[in-house]
Amino acid sequence: HGAPPSFSHHPCSWLDRGCDTEAAMEVKLQPGQQLNKDQKEVMLKGFDYIASHCEGARARKRQGLPMVLLPQDAPRLLRACGRGLLPEDVEDIMRDLPDEGLDFNDFCKLFERVAQTPQANEAKICQALNALDITGQGMIDPKFLKDIIRGQGEGMMGGMTPFDIDTVLKGLPRDRLGKITAPRPPAPPG
Repeated sequence: HGAPPSFSHHPCSWLDRGCDTEAAMEVKLQPGQQLNKDQKEVMLKGFDYIASHCEGARARKRQGLPMVLLPQDAPRLLRACGRGLLPEDVEDIMRDLPDEGLDFNDFCKLFERVAQTPQANEAKICQALNALDITGQGMIDPKFLKDIIRGQGEGMMGGMTPFDIDTVLKGLPRDRLGKITAPRPPAPPG
């Protein structure tokens, strides 16, 4: 029995705080769709984990207040749920978040709003990787790619951790010397 087609599990981290890396998931939501019950149940686990470990969580619990996701954690949970965010996306998201944080329903609305922007497709990703192939030999040095990702991530609120970067790079094809092979874009249909 696999996961329902609406989401798939993949190894990445909610945060770099040592939680079970298998708990992360990619929630697939097409523009215009709303989250279904199964997707919300899976997302609630990540929300609860982050909200219960954030600053002030214990005090909120003692006071009987609901758990909230702090603004700085929202981009990380969106990424853990499979959304690719550019620095300008993070800026737009952060600008609209209330300082007191989001409850789970507000986070779901945020996810649905962010999902209105389609994710990059395989052809765009291949094109970007090939643009980084500065030698023209179809290979990219993993250290070079890691440095580029690290540099881009520094400008993001809730930027990528070294673990996040390693997780992204781990899935890329490599040659026998460990160089990342720059994939060729898929041929257009027909």
